[in-house]
Amino acid sequence: MNMKESIKISIIIPFYKGNQYLERLFNSIIKVSELTSEIAIYEIIIVNDSPGIKIILPRTCSSIIVREITNPVNLGIHKSRVNGLKNASGEWILFLDQDDELIDNGFRKQIELTDKADVVVGNGIYMLGNLNKKIYNNLKTMDYLIQEKMFIKIRNLIPSPGECLIKKDIIPDLWKKCRLKNNGADDWFLWLLLFKRSARFVCNDDFVYIHNDASGENLSANLEKMKKSSKEMLGILKKRNVLNGYEIKTLSHAIEFKYNQDTGQLSLKKLIKYIDALFANIFYRIKLIIYNSIIIFLFLNI
Repeated sequence: MNMKESIKISIIIPFYKGNQYLERLFNSIIKVSELTSEIAIYEIIIVNDSPGIKIILPRTCSSIIVREITNPVNLGIHKSRVNGLKNASGEWILFLDQDDELIDNGFRKQIELTDKADVVVGNGIYMLGNLNKKIYNNLKTMDYLIQEKMFIKIRNLIPSPGECLIKKDIIPDLWKKCRLKNNGADDWFLWLLLFKRSARFVCNDDFVYIHNDASGENLSANLEKMKKSSKEMLGILKKRNVLNGYEIKTLSHAIEFKYNQDTGQLSLKKLIKYIDALFANIFYRIKLIIYNSIIIFLFLNI
């Protein structure tokens, strides 16, 4: 990218009774904007999906234009993202959750890679209770995971759109029109549609994002919601003929396998039923071990 040029990034944040998170989130956005001010300009669009709650913006956000949109009723995260998208003026979109954070050090590279891609996938960190770990171990594993077949055979391997810069014009109309009523799989839905549109994905192994566990929901409740949302996504993909018959069957088995695996319900009967998903997951794990071992070997022998 010509470093004399700058891009405009619209940061879209669905809001649901989340005033306690906004200062942390906005402070992280401001740090990023200050460190990249010569190559990017930013706007924040915060979409209030809890209409009875007033958004309290942090005073520190005065350096960035912030626009508020209020949904007439609670519409869910997918529709809130779409409503924010309709009001975005940037060429690039960053979908953040209200409890997310940006990491300033890696964001410059994220922006610089936009001239090579339609979607720039950055690395990030999970902050889940006492767990603090990298989302991806290295660039090699990222390149392996960000493939269409992996999203059909395994699961959604981009944990959050918050680690991605997405070209606004590449976002498919179907994603904007067919809202998932159940929260959870709208980003998986988006990635699959983008792959079918032959969008160019590029990986950035620098850390750009922190996923905080602030949902307040128990694990089993989240797993049930994700399965319901994933099934809803599958129904739309099938009805609209986005995936062929083999892909629909494979994706359906991947959804069921993951749910049963996560809930400890993988009986022998289910292993046989979802044998294709089982082998796909085994091969996926083996490849990750191989790639990580190669990286460690190369590091130790430098």
